[in-house]
Amino acid sequence: IAGVVSSCHIGNTVSLEKNATVENLAMSSTTSKITGFEIETSIVYYIPRGFEKFIPNVSYIKIYSSRLKEIHMEDLAPFPDLKELQLPTNNIQVLEKDLFKFNPKLKTVNLYKNHIQHVDPKVFESLSNLESINYKMNPCVIEHKQQISHLPYFTLQRSDVQADIAKFIQKCPPRKDSSSDFKKSDEP
Repeated sequence: IAGVVSSCHIGNTVSLEKNATVENLAMSSTTSKITGFEIETSIVYYIPRGFEKFIPNVSYIKIYSSRLKEIHMEDLAPFPDLKELQLPTNNIQVLEKDLFKFNPKLKTVNLYKNHIQHVDPKVFESLSNLESINYKMNPCVIEHKQQISHLPYFTLQRSDVQADIAKFIQKCPPRKDSSSDFKKSDEP
């Protein structure tokens, strides 16, 4: 069936150190048939390196409710065929400028219920195929007077994506130190 993703579910995972490397994956299926991996309800502060050695054709990544603190371009660079990135209910605070530089096929990005406060204005520029983005329930887009429990969960579709990305970036300003495009505060 076209479009079916065969993924490797990774449980009971702990990754507390930056640049930790996956040494072994015990799988019952051949890795050529697996096109994604899922890490759910684990403790993964940083995405471990080396998944591409075991799962070479990754088009789907889901790291759900795993306390993920950071995500960088280097984490996603090994996955040029990535089409769907699901990172809901984590602790991500910043989306850096070149985050998706090596992922031009990305169609879906789910950042629902993280701790995003800063988004570089150029973070989505390389994503001409982006069809769906969900950034709801992040501190920079929640109106302080709204009740969190009553906010709707929704995903923006292709026709709305570009316009709404601009609103998202406006509400979540980049960090001054995250881009060389910004002047230091002591400069005229």
